[in-house]
Amino acid sequence: MLIVNLIGTFFFALVAAKTQMIGTEFKQSLLRLGEEGTFGGFWLVTYRAIYAGWLIALMAWLVASTRETVAQILLIWISTAPISALGFRHSIAGATEAFYRAFDGASGWAWAINEFIIPAVLGNIVGGFLFVALINHRQVAADRAASEAKEDRR
Repeated sequence: MLIVNLIGTFFFALVAAKTQMIGTEFKQSLLRLGEEGTFGGFWLVTYRAIYAGWLIALMAWLVASTRETVAQILLIWISTAPISALGFRHSIAGATEAFYRAFDGASGWAWAINEFIIPAVLGNIVGGFLFVALINHRQVAADRAASEAKEDRR
């Protein structure tokens, strides 16, 4: 799924940068946003991506826990808005910006891959994995304790 999403962002950035789909003024704004959204270097991007990974894992967990569409939309908004508001880095959304910068010539491809894509993916994996592992461990531990307490009462 990650590779397919990255391929999609690659082609979107290609079309945005190399066609007349987007006007010149808007392209300048996209480039500025791309620079702001991808700066930081390997370790800062990784660090900020950990929090984005955690928030996306939280969102997936919360959305799966409810069936109400309005609640799901609200949960998606509440858990993803901080990614942008706090400058966290998400591998897919940020890949669009990094690829756009590379297609525009504002940065090189090696920079896009090594200074943004790789650290963002690593950080997102760490953040998402830690959250899911901790929550699942807590749930399993609680279920195990409940089962043991039930058996002790027998």
